[in-house]
Amino acid sequence: MMNFFVTKLVVPLHRWLYEVSGGRIGSNLGGIPALLLYVKGRKSGKQYTMPLAYHREGENYFVVASNSALPTNPGWYYNVLADDSVAIRAGTNKMRVQARELTGSEREDVWQRAIQTNPAWDGYRQKTDRTIPLIELRPVDA
Repeated sequence: MMNFFVTKLVVPLHRWLYEVSGGRIGSNLGGIPALLLYVKGRKSGKQYTMPLAYHREGENYFVVASNSALPTNPGWYYNVLADDSVAIRAGTNKMRVQARELTGSEREDVWQRAIQTNPAWDGYRQKTDRTIPLIELRPVDA
């Protein structure tokens, strides 16, 4: 019941508030930074907007495809790797980004820093058998 409540009410409300406020509301969730990910569906071509927690290093943003520790990756993960026109809104800043999945030691190094931003990600990793993808979102010039 809680998952239904979150996915059908809380997430759409968060997304709406973030959008209508131009990023002034919704960019921080209890101390965890949040962005909006704009991505096209790889099969449908439909535009999706996903609110996601993120970790930032320099100009780059990192998002975690945890899917709340469910056994499968979230749909946005597959879409973001297939879409060459991904964009994000981080606070009041909206930008095009290039998405890349981190692997190996690079992934582990960033992961260790990212869980300092959002410790829940490490909790999810402990609850699932899959490797939780870590995606770098690098701003590109317009």
